[in-house]
Amino acid sequence: MDYGIMVQTYPNPVTQNLFVELPSLSKQSAVKLFGADGRMIYSNNDDRNKVLKIPVASLFAGIYLL
Repeated sequence: MDYGIMVQTYPNPVTQNLFVELPSLSKQSAVKLFGADGRMIYSNNDDRNKVLKIPVASLFAGIYLL
């Protein structure tokens, strides 16, 4: 399904903090970061912030799903 929602993430590659820019949504949104093993590493349900800052400096280099 295409909901027409644009989410921006930067920088790429990330070393310290990943920034997730969310559009203004009328419904509550959740941002979750998962490791390649499926384990949830980060979760944020606070939709008041348009730009989320996710600290990733302590994570190992690898592939993650947002």
